[in-house]
Amino acid sequence: MNFIVERDGSISGARVFSNSHRLLNKEALRVVESMPDWELGFEDDFPIRVTFNLPIRFLLN
Repeated sequence: MNFIVERDGSISGARVFSNSHRLLNKEALRVVESMPDWELGFEDDFPIRVTFNLPIRFLLN
């Protein structure tokens, strides 16, 4: 899973990079898009956009 943390802490551009089943990919997107705002990234005391890679692992029975 890859996305951008925007200057306001919101998430944009979420994408799944895997060969998982489409329903698992859809659920991973749903989970990430429903997360509360993230902490901002800063460079020289100014908020910046940050690309973030987040591994998501599903354990199925």
